[in-house]
Amino acid sequence: MDKRSTPTRPESVDTLTAPTPLLPDAVLAASQSPHSLGLWGRRLGESELQLFPLALGSGSFGQSVDGAAAGDLIDRFVDLGGNFIDATGTHADARSEHAVGSWVERRRRRGAVLLGTTVGNHHDLSDEPAQVIIRAVNDALGRLNADHLDLLSIELDRRSQADEVLVAVDDLVRAGKVGGVAASAPTADQLIEARVIAAQAGITPVVAVQGNYNLLHRGGYETDVARVVALQGSGFMPRQPLSSGLLAGRQHSRQDIARLRRRGLVATLPPKRWSPLMSALRQIAADLGVTAPAVALSWLLTRPSVVAPIVSVSSPAQVEDAMVAVRIQLTRQQTSELERLSR
Repeated sequence: MDKRSTPTRPESVDTLTAPTPLLPDAVLAASQSPHSLGLWGRRLGESELQLFPLALGSGSFGQSVDGAAAGDLIDRFVDLGGNFIDATGTHADARSEHAVGSWVERRRRRGAVLLGTTVGNHHDLSDEPAQVIIRAVNDALGRLNADHLDLLSIELDRRSQADEVLVAVDDLVRAGKVGGVAASAPTADQLIEARVIAAQAGITPVVAVQGNYNLLHRGGYETDVARVVALQGSGFMPRQPLSSGLLAGRQHSRQDIARLRRRGLVATLPPKRWSPLMSALRQIAADLGVTAPAVALSWLLTRPSVVAPIVSVSSPAQVEDAMVAVRIQLTRQQTSELERLSR
C-alpha cells in the first residue's frame, strides 16, 4: 500500500457528553432556520460537520411514506432547524435515496442540508471492495441529485479487507465526493483496526459511528464500542432510537418483537422490566408536558459521545414531537430512573 500524506484535520474537541441545554428564547427563535448552527450545534467527532442534535432518517420513505409526503417531512424538519438527512433505506432498490433526491431537485435546497448514506447494507464488499464502493457512491449521488455526500457510512464487513475499503473511501474523499467517514455497526476491534490502518497509511480516519442504540437496546453500543468511540474522539449517531416504534407506544405482535430481537433492534428485557420502563417514560412525559418518544430521545442526548440520533418518522406531527427532544432537560433523578430501569 502506498504511503500517503496525512490529511489536515481539525483540532480535537471535547467529548460530547453534556445534555442539550434548554435554549434561551432568543436562540429558540433563531433556531427555526438551519443558519442557527452559527449559534449552536454539535460537532461530529473531529470532522468539520456541525449537526442539529437530531437527524432525519428515511427508513419509511418509499414504503409507508410516498415521495410527496417525504418531501413534506423534509421541509418540516429543515424549517425547524434540522440539517442532516440520512438517506440510507432498508431496501436494495434505494427508494429512500430517490425520495430524498426528488426533494433536493424540486426544492433546490441542497445547501441547506447535509446528506449521508450507507454502503455495505445492500452491497457485497468481499470481492473487489474498492470498485463496489466507488460505483455505489456514484450511483447514490445520481439518485440524490448531489455532487457529494457529507457523510458516508461504511459497513466494515468481516469478509472484506479493511485496508482496501478504507483506501477506496479515502480516494472518494480526496476526489471531493465524500466529506466525512462513519462506521456502520462496527465492533470495538474493527474501530481500533480502522484507526491503526488510517494512521499507518495516512488516509482519512473514521470520525463517526452509527449503530442501533436506545433504552431497550443498550448492549450493542455500551461498554466496548462506547469506550473506543470516546477514546478516538468520534461522534456517535444512534439508529433505531425509538426501537422500531416500541418506545413510541406502537403496538407490535409477539412475532414482530421476535423478529426485531433477531435483527438486534431490541433487547430481551422481560415484561417485568419492560413495563416499569414504559410507565416511567409516560410519567416523565406527562410531568414535562411532552410525549414519551421525546423523552426517550432526550435521554439519548445525555449519553456519552452521542451527537444526533437518526429518527425515522411518517408524519409532520412526528417530526415536531421528535424535535421537542432537544429542548428538554431531564433532571438527574429522571435520567437515573431511566438508566436503572433500562440497564
